[in-house]
Amino acid sequence: MNKLPFCKCGCGKRVTKDGNKFILGHNNKKGNKDSSSKNTHSRFQAGNKHGKGRPCGSKNKVTIAAENLFEEESGAIARQAIEMALNGHPQMIKMIMERVVPIKKSSPVKLEGMPIVDTVKAAGEAAEFILQSIASGKISPLDGEILSRVLDKRLHALQITEIERELKALKEKLAV
Repeated sequence: MNKLPFCKCGCGKRVTKDGNKFILGHNNKKGNKDSSSKNTHSRFQAGNKHGKGRPCGSKNKVTIAAENLFEEESGAIARQAIEMALNGHPQMIKMIMERVVPIKKSSPVKLEGMPIVDTVKAAGEAAEFILQSIASGKISPLDGEILSRVLDKRLHALQITEIERELKALKEKLAV
């Protein structure tokens, strides 16, 4: 019986039809998708004598040269940017202001008369106070939402503390 020839990619498998050189998907011109037919003698595999290859994050010569050039000229570039901003260049003014004075995300909220939240009842009063402050315009709706979330977390912590206290009391009652 005539055996079929081996696949030319080097995987060690036999082709399916006589006259074929490669198994479907093994053509080395189009890439090798079969994991069993991959070249296991690669240059950069662990334990080889040629080394591990280039370290991750290492910079090539062009990047190093560009960084050195920028390092040398950064003072002149900064002076030029400031000079352009002083001469009224709007985009340069915007760029410098964004870098020097970043956009403020939020500011502290000061509310006079906000009740101290140390009980569940006080949490309800604080929620009402926040709602009234939003309605009267003392704080923005966004600040009110943030305060409500903080209040919700505080209420949750108070409820857990109360449950622990009741559980401890029940354990003591059952132990007697």
